[in-house]
Amino acid sequence: MKFLAIAAVLLPTVTLAQERVKFSRGIVISGAGCLPPTVHPVFSNNDELVTITFDNFRAALPNPREVACSIELGVAHPAGFRRVSPTATLIGNAGAVNLANGVTGELRRNYVIQPTTSDQPSGELRPPAVTWSGPLNTGYLEIDQFQYTQNYVSPGQNRTATIKLNDATLSLQPATGPASSIRLSTYILDISNQTLVL
Repeated sequence: MKFLAIAAVLLPTVTLAQERVKFSRGIVISGAGCLPPTVHPVFSNNDELVTITFDNFRAALPNPREVACSIELGVAHPAGFRRVSPTATLIGNAGAVNLANGVTGELRRNYVIQPTTSDQPSGELRPPAVTWSGPLNTGYLEIDQFQYTQNYVSPGQNRTATIKLNDATLSLQPATGPASSIRLSTYILDISNQTLVL
């Protein structure tokens, strides 16, 4: 009988561990680099990965020399203390960086975690800018990894945090340089790396 009692106590913990942090499919996109309908988000079947493609997220000389985009994604958290380690991937397809001699290009981005309640920690990650110098014609792949925790203790209490790619910016220098351009083709955010902290 003692063995059966222990098993009964452990069963709720196993059930809780099976619950996952998922995208709530709430998304807000703004900025000159990603005007609708030029942005196309696709969520995975398990709502733990989103792939966003851009038709025209592009900075160019002579104009526009600098463009930016902001993407806010809602993330639903079940009850419990969870550590989430998102991976953000930014892809420029072949020829996305097309710089003439004497022109430099730059990709800047930062990420902000915004909880819905003040009792949860917020966070920010600002990776170093990626820079290129012409003459150059190439694609690129940048991967950013970060981590945050949320702790909702009430049973059945689901809350939504926001993971924000805050003003991803493409820019070119000098303003009077020869014709050049840089593009962002795809942004992928993966939240499948998550741990229930007991």
